[in-house]
Amino acid sequence: MFFQFAAPYNHSYFVSEEPRDSLGEGGKYSQDYRAALDVGYGEYIKYMADWAEKRGFAFQHQPAFNQPNDQSKAVVVTSVPELEANPGSIAPYRRFVGAAHLAGRNIITAEFGQTALGAFRARVTDIVNLATGAFAGGVNGITLHGYAYSGECPETTWPGYTVLWYL
Repeated sequence: MFFQFAAPYNHSYFVSEEPRDSLGEGGKYSQDYRAALDVGYGEYIKYMADWAEKRGFAFQHQPAFNQPNDQSKAVVVTSVPELEANPGSIAPYRRFVGAAHLAGRNIITAEFGQTALGAFRARVTDIVNLATGAFAGGVNGITLHGYAYSGECPETTWPGYTVLWYL
């Protein structure tokens, strides 16, 4: 899984005579590779969704998040598609929700509260502002990102274990 927006290596390989097309994507073979990657990823999501459904659950998933896949293709095979909250614009919500609606998905969620470099600093007003933009963009469900804490965690201070790099 890629945890950044580019591959974790710094080499470029061209597999066609054209180094870049008009979109900067590389040539025909690069596009074939990406298409095959999207098909395989879609099969994986579909398998997980079918597995969950057989057990009475829905597979809620952030399709193609931090991965080099076409998100609009992955949204349509996800039972409950979810995206990350976007504080800047409703446009990403609309693109995501549009694909989900075309696939007949009635529940589209967005994850709020994730603050990688500022744990425990999300204010209620921040969450409300994110929710307002998400709802305007067509999202109809919220996943509030957090971590349950109960009991003592060795070598930590209150409020306990933090999964997003407490800085």
